[in-house]
Parts: sequence; C-alpha cells; structure tokens
Amino acid sequence: MKKIFKLLGIIIIFIISLFLIFMIEESIRLKNNFGSKPLIVISKVLCSKDDWICYGDDGKYTEEYYSLGFILKQDYYLDVDSTKDNHKYHLVKEEFLLFNKFKLWLINI
Repeated sequence: MKKIFKLLGIIIIFIISLFLIFMIEESIRLKNNFGSKPLIVISKVLCSKDDWICYGDDGKYTEEYYSLGFILKQDYYLDVDSTKDNHKYHLVKEEFLLFNKFKLWLINI
C-alpha cells in the first residue's frame, strides 16, 4: 500500500513539474518574441484582427489566447490612414496573465 502512495506521489509531482516547466518556457518565449502566439491554444476570441467590424470606435482590438494556465492578450490599433477596404493595424501591447488573474509581464511599444 505504501508503494502505491509513493508511486502516486511521484506521478503527481512529475505532472506538476511538467506543467511548471511549460508555463515558464511559454512565458519566456512569448516575452522575447513580440507578436508570437502560444504553442497550445485552448480557446481564442471569435473575432479576428483582420476584420474591420472587430475594432471599436477608438480603433482598438484586443485578441485573447487562452492556453494551459494563462491568457495572452494582444492589443492592436488601426493606423490613421486605414479604411474599411484597406485596413492596416499594428501591435502595441502584450500582456501575460497567469491563471487568468495574476499579471506576470506587460510589454508596451
């Protein structure tokens, strides 16, 4: 019986360690590569930065990527000379939220 609990404990520690390594790796990779996307995406906002409708009156659109244990938010703004037929946008901010609540880092350009 002790062997089963010991094996179960080792398996749980191994799974938690893999999860922590993945989170640390993704945080470092996304912070160093501005504009990149998470490796594992569970859910994404249904709207797209390529659709004119998704931008608000102020020309801002926030794209959210939900992954394992974190959210990556990317803020896009339309350029001044954008039109409905030819819209140009640029990425101005990225935000990494751990467990959807704790802000680990924020990059503004």
